[in-house]
Amino acid sequence: MAGALLRGALQRGHLSPDLPDYVKWSEAMGCVAFRAEDSSDVVPTIEKANEVDDRPVVVDFRVDYREKVYPMVRPARPTTT
Repeated sequence: MAGALLRGALQRGHLSPDLPDYVKWSEAMGCVAFRAEDSSDVVPTIEKANEVDDRPVVVDFRVDYREKVYPMVRPARPTTT
């Protein structure tokens, strides 16, 4: 079911900018999480992430859908050829 929903979203070329909220999801699992909303946020966010050394860190890089950045691996497909 989830795979079908993701495939449909990819075919339409737009994923929701709000869901899933990877920051909240990561924090709920005990990780430290940061979000970079703009290209000027990238370096400071990575620097903050690198300062954490006691638990996993997740960085959510938000990219405008018009940039057409899609997942590198299609859903439900192997990473090998």
